[in-house]
Amino acid sequence: MGRTSQTDGNKPHKEKRSGKKDKIVTPEAIKKRINKDGSERKKAKWHPGTVDKREAAKIQRRTDLLLRKKPFERLVRGKMAEIQREEDPTGDDPRFKRLVFPVLQEATERYLVVLYKHGKRASAHGKRVTLMGRDVRLICAIREGGNNPFEPNLPATTGSRTAGSASSSSESSSASE
Repeated sequence: MGRTSQTDGNKPHKEKRSGKKDKIVTPEAIKKRINKDGSERKKAKWHPGTVDKREAAKIQRRTDLLLRKKPFERLVRGKMAEIQREEDPTGDDPRFKRLVFPVLQEATERYLVVLYKHGKRASAHGKRVTLMGRDVRLICAIREGGNNPFEPNLPATTGSRTAGSASSSSESSSASE
């Protein structure tokens, strides 16, 4: 068995030989980060925004989900049971296959990430850094106007033309030729 040293917490420790002389360094000095000349060493500071960018890059590299699985599943089951009770009060709770929840959670997280990204742009447009509820509401209102990236782009219908009137107009144009 190798030798181990048992030291009292209050005894000074000898520093490893790094220079010409051995210096005695107390545990308090180690905690305070004292330089060799006796002055207190300053904590390293990062420029504003550097740590935020590093954390954002770290989160973007992750592949796991942002929302926890079980609470999300309980939320979905509860909402679906609520909707089911509104439609059919005597019916049973809805049943789900296991593969539904990961897919639904992935789509929900994607929707929220895009929503917050667009909300951040709206807050930047308002010359603010902080994302506020009004930014998210603005983005939701814009999306309701037809610019929802999660819905397929369908041709706009004017409502004045119907299937019957479209065929009659094509007949009249061919008859005039």
